[in-house]
This record gives sequence, structure tokens and C-alpha cells, in this order.
Amino acid sequence: MSLSKVNYLTAKIFMLQQSIINYVYLFVDDVASLEKHLTAGNHTFTKISCILDEVRFSYTKELKASTVKSPIAANEPENLANNTTILNVFRRGWALPNRKITRFSYKQELYIYNIFMKGEKSGVKSSPENTVKEMRQQVDPTG
Repeated sequence: MSLSKVNYLTAKIFMLQQSIINYVYLFVDDVASLEKHLTAGNHTFTKISCILDEVRFSYTKELKASTVKSPIAANEPENLANNTTILNVFRRGWALPNRKITRFSYKQELYIYNIFMKGEKSGVKSSPENTVKEMRQQVDPTG
């Protein structure tokens, strides 16, 4: 089939490297003939890999090759019995302290609302960090 006979709008170009001859063949044909060629021929496909894949493979290879003990070994039962610091932590407890749930007072809500409305009118909105700093520095005239 010559190139002049091929409809360039429906032609698909595929480049494959053949393993025996190591030449690059250009196929300008439909998908069916490409599939026929792929099933009949012997090919070597080049893996597309990025640096992240190479790092993953090298990391897993290093992990498999390493003989260093894992950091989880400190929690094994025979090591746990000899470790007094872990036992002391368990006796004291490890839960976070209870926090008191508080709500904004009416004055605080009004102050935040005024800052919000000032930002709406001017078009320059205040960041939460700046609002917190301003609230801490604000002095209530009534005490």
C-alpha cells in the first residue's frame, strides 16, 4: 500500500522496535493490521518509567537487601518488659487533656462581624491570622 492511497485523516502511525532486526518500522495503517502484527511478531517493548518509579524500585531493593532491625523491634514483648519509660507512660496515661468548649461572646461576634463588613465594603478582606492578632490587641473600654 503506498502512502498516496492512505487517507491521512484516518491513518494511525505506530512506531515499534522489532527485537530481531532492531529497526524501527513505521506503520501507516488501521488498528486491525497493527494488532495482527503485534500478535504475530516478536517485539521488545520499552518500559516508560519516570524518576519516581526508579526511586521506588531502588528503595524496595534496598529494604529487601538491608539487614538492619526495623524500628518496630523496640515494641517486641521481650524488649517491652525491660523498657521502664514505656511502662511509666502507660501508668500516667496517654490521652490528650480535655478541652473546654467555648463560644464567642456577643461582643466578640460583633467585632468579627464588623471586620468582615469592613472587608466586604473595601474589597480587601482581612486574613484570619491578622483578625486574631487584632482581637488580642483590642482593648475593651468597659473593662
